[in-house]
Amino acid sequence: MNLLQTFLVKTQFSTYEDFEKNFELKLPDNFNFAFDVVDLYAQKSPFQRALVWCNDAGESKEFTFKELSDLSKLAADFLMQKGIGTGDVVMLSLHRRYEYWIFILALHRLGAVAFPVSSQLTSSDIAQRSTLGKVRLFINQDFLKEEWEPYLQSHPDFQKSAPDHPRPNVSVNDPMLLYYTSGTEGEPKPVIHNWLYPLAHIITAKYWQKTYEGGLHYSVAETGWAKASWGKIYGQWICGAAVFVYDRQGFNPQSILQKISDYGVNTFCAPPVIYRYLVEQDFSKYNLKNLKHCCSAGEALDSSLAQKFYEKSGLKIFEGYGQTETALLCANFDFDENSSAPSKACLHSLGKPSPLYKISLVDSKGKKCGPKQNGEIVIDLSKNHPVGLFTNCNLPADSKLYHTGDLAYYDSEGYFYFIGRKDDIIKSAGFRISPHEVEAVINRHPAVLESAVYRKADPKRGQIVIACVVLKDGFTADKKLEQDLSDFIRQNTALYKCPRKIEFVKELAKTYNGKIFRGKKSQERNVE
Repeated sequence: MNLLQTFLVKTQFSTYEDFEKNFELKLPDNFNFAFDVVDLYAQKSPFQRALVWCNDAGESKEFTFKELSDLSKLAADFLMQKGIGTGDVVMLSLHRRYEYWIFILALHRLGAVAFPVSSQLTSSDIAQRSTLGKVRLFINQDFLKEEWEPYLQSHPDFQKSAPDHPRPNVSVNDPMLLYYTSGTEGEPKPVIHNWLYPLAHIITAKYWQKTYEGGLHYSVAETGWAKASWGKIYGQWICGAAVFVYDRQGFNPQSILQKISDYGVNTFCAPPVIYRYLVEQDFSKYNLKNLKHCCSAGEALDSSLAQKFYEKSGLKIFEGYGQTETALLCANFDFDENSSAPSKACLHSLGKPSPLYKISLVDSKGKKCGPKQNGEIVIDLSKNHPVGLFTNCNLPADSKLYHTGDLAYYDSEGYFYFIGRKDDIIKSAGFRISPHEVEAVINRHPAVLESAVYRKADPKRGQIVIACVVLKDGFTADKKLEQDLSDFIRQNTALYKCPRKIEFVKELAKTYNGKIFRGKKSQERNVE
């Protein structure tokens, strides 16, 4: 069973042009994901698989929609006893624990605001966000052990113990979900999504990630960042797919491949940094026959990595693009499923715009850009506030454009290509340099696993390019390799883009959601 026809006017499209022109959501006047999706499955397809969970200790659990429906009703009753009601903000710091799905559904039932955060946050981070977000309750693993688990044990038959709750009295435009951005520069900012936000991820799950009824989808993401909403609950369940969760404590590429093999994962989504480690493994050791479709988002995917993954696995990586503030904005939508070779779009491009958003590029003066002209990605809000765009989007009084802060260009066929963040651009001796562009060259060197390029103040040039490099196993950081790498960069890009200094590091500083951190001093701290 799936619910696509419940929320879409049309579900099948023959070409991108058909998709762009004819995609239309059926937007209900009142929508609550817990009641209108999970409970509907529980009633009509109670034994349908919803969640498959495992961890490094060898534990595993599988939940049907009926079980999640009942458990979340019980959790809602538990939260009510804690004084939580409509509009209250509850912070969830649950890493990849399966209880996350129980509690976020419980919060939806109560009309409360779910506030997922990374388990990597410090106590000061938690305190700051708690104050700013007016948090009423903090749920972490200690809370589960000390309060939720004893309560659950006192209700052993949760299917009979779970009380029915009336639908909360909320408007579709009220807050449902709160995130903080993890920008690569500056302080994190609050992002609020409303009750229609889950419906925006139908495009994410159905037409980009290619999830399907009865399939098993694995998005590599901790529950504390927005990628979990993109790939671990909303769109996937509407499509009728189950969500796979690997509750790992550390990163091990062999373990990820083993889990994909053991559990028969069908569709997979991960940031480029994960693929960078996966392609270094021996794929012949794993049974990947059930894996049919792969996606990437979070950072720009360089073409050499996509090509190497294709050569090893026979699978294309379909890149997508969006922000914590939005749903999927651009993607490589695969409507030509009979093609066996990776297209140019799949090897270098962000793809084409989602039909939910009217996207264009503007230059520094606000003038619309044409093909091959670099500009900032903007969303036109002159006609409506599109589904999936955060509600606390404050525009200047004289503008109807939401500025993403991301730079790109598009070609004559309408494919978008990422350049970098506006605040990441390096201005050296009159030249504007994209860190991503330089990293893509460095990462092609056979000794390099990953790299980060950032700027440093310089009295003569204004700013200079610095590169931090992580080497693959078997390579030693020495002067000879440094010179070889410098020569390689000079041979493959313009001289003004070449790093003035190369530092070899064991790991790169990253944000909580895996993006390379190019903030001030971040990579220098890693070197030291």
